[in-house]
Amino acid sequence: PTNNKAAQPALAYGGGQYMLTWSRTAGGGNADIFVQRVQPSGAVVGAATKVDTAVGKHGNPAIAYSSATDQFLVAWQDKTNSPVVRTQLINADATLAGASLAVSTTASGGDWPALCYDATHDQFGILWTDTRTGTPQIFGMGIGPTNTPSTSAGTIQASANAQGSPALAFSPTGTDYAVAWEETVAGIQKVRAQIEYGTGFLVQPAFYVDTTTGATQTKPAWGYDPVSGDFLLAWADSSGTPGIRAQRVKFSGVTAGPVIPVETAAGANASPRLAYEPWQGKFVVAWQDNRAGGGTWDVYGQFMGIDGVPWGGNFPIAPNVGAGGVADLAVDPVTPHGLAAIEASGAVIGQLIR
Repeated sequence: PTNNKAAQPALAYGGGQYMLTWSRTAGGGNADIFVQRVQPSGAVVGAATKVDTAVGKHGNPAIAYSSATDQFLVAWQDKTNSPVVRTQLINADATLAGASLAVSTTASGGDWPALCYDATHDQFGILWTDTRTGTPQIFGMGIGPTNTPSTSAGTIQASANAQGSPALAFSPTGTDYAVAWEETVAGIQKVRAQIEYGTGFLVQPAFYVDTTTGATQTKPAWGYDPVSGDFLLAWADSSGTPGIRAQRVKFSGVTAGPVIPVETAAGANASPRLAYEPWQGKFVVAWQDNRAGGGTWDVYGQFMGIDGVPWGGNFPIAPNVGAGGVADLAVDPVTPHGLAAIEASGAVIGQLIR
C-alpha cells in the first residue's frame, strides 16, 4: 500500500500469505495501525484493515504468526493517554478476532513491542520497554492463542542501566527464547543478549555481544535457523566500519565464532532485519544504508550462511527511497522468494527478493 504518511512497516508470513502492518498519521497528532494481506507474488489482497478501533496516538507495530490457529498477532504502542502496549489477533482474512489486550498498564509506560510465536507452548512471546521501575527496563510475558496472558509480566534482566529496543526469537530445538536489547553503559548504548528457557530460566548469563568497539550499538534483530536450532543476531554499529554487524549465538546460550562484518561500504547504516530462507539454508539481512550520501536512504541486503560466511556481496534492495528506509523482511518457505516492506517518504512499498 502506498498510503500517504505511512511508516514503521512490520511483516510476517504464514498460511500461504504475507501480513503487513504499519502506522499511518491521521492528523491532529493521531496515528492508526493497519494490516494488509499480500500474496507471495507481491499482489495486494483486498483493502487495508484498521487494527486500533479508537482514535489515538498509535505506533511502533510488530507482528507474528501462529501456525496453530492460522492467525496473526499485532502489537503496538498506544500513546493516547499514558503509553500502553496493546495486542490484537488478526484472522487470515485480515479481520479482527476479538478485542485488544492491554499488555502493559497505564502506569508502566510501555513502548517498542517485539513478538515471536512459540509453537512448543502454543503461545506468543512479547517483549517491550517498560518504565514501571523508574529506569526503562525490558519486560516480557506470554500471550495465549486467544490473546489472553499465559504468563505474568516480569523483567528480563533487571539492571540499573536504561534498556530499550528489544528483539525476540524462539527455537523449539532447545525450547529457548533469544532475547536482545540496547543497554546504556557509561553513556553508550550496547547490545546485550541472553538465551532463556520457556520457563524463564537462563540457559547462560546475559552477555554484551561486541566488546571490541567503543561505538554505539543499536537496533538488535534476531534470525533463527531451524536446522541447527541456533540464532543469528544483527545490530547497527555507529563506527561505520562496518556499520552492520552480526554474531552467531547457539541455542545453548553461547556465541559461536567472531563478530561478523555484514555491511562492507562506508556510510551511515541502521535498523537491520533478518529472515531465514530454507531453500539453500541461509539468512537474508536488510538495513537502512546511506553509502551514497545525501539526505535520502537506500535499503541494502546481504545473504549469510548460519556459519556466518557471507554469500556474495551487499546488494541493493531499494535504492533512493527518500526519507525513511526502515525495512522489514519475511520469507515464503514454499516458493524461492522473500518480501521486503520498506518505509519510503510517506509510503510503504514492497520488493520481492529471490
